[in-house]
Amino acid sequence: MLMARAARVPSQIVGVNSPADRRSRLVLDTTHLADDSFWDALDHFGGRLIASHNNSRALVPGDRQFSDDQIRALIQRGAVIGVYATPG
Repeated sequence: MLMARAARVPSQIVGVNSPADRRSRLVLDTTHLADDSFWDALDHFGGRLIASHNNSRALVPGDRQFSDDQIRALIQRGAVIGVYATPG
């Protein structure tokens, strides 16, 4: 349903930190975005952010986890960050 709405009024949904981003009920889940995509998303989306299930690269090595700088950026934007426990 949101896709249909976005197709009708793209200028209200897509933009560089547009007021519509901040007013909309859209939430962007940044989980598993590649590094460049992560920073692009933060630069271009002004709405609410979450990271539904990530860990820190310091704890779980790999580029599918967040760097310390990415975690700091999410905190500065007031994002909700969910973590998951891994065995081992």
